[in-house]
This record gives sequence, C-alpha cells and structure tokens, in this order.
Amino acid sequence: MARARDWYNARLADAHREAGHDPGQVAGWRTARDQAVDDLDRLKSADEDETVQIALAYAARLKELQEN
Repeated sequence: MARARDWYNARLADAHREAGHDPGQVAGWRTARDQAVDDLDRLKSADEDETVQIALAYAARLKELQEN
C-alpha cells in the first residue's frame, strides 16, 4: 500500500509540475491514492485474513501500475 501510495503521489507531483495531463486521469490517481491511505489505516486493526486480502490486492495493483 505504501508503495502504491508513493506511486500515485509521484504521478500527482508530475501532473502538478507539467501541463497536459488528462484531468480525469489525475482525479483517478487522487482517488486511488486516498484509498491506499485509507487501506493503510485499515491494516492497523485488520485481522489476518483481511490483511492478506489487502496485501494481495495491492501487489496486483502495483504490478499493473509498473507495467503501464
């Protein structure tokens, strides 16, 4: 989650510095970054099964982000 959050933060920083980014895509990055932050908070009280599900979802998401 932290790596995904950092990826989104980097994209948002690039969009802030450079013109020409699709506003819809930037909004999507913000939404996804906010969800990653929320999921990091959820981990503090998550049971083992929920922790595994969150981790698997973010491993897949990060792989997808790195491939694009």
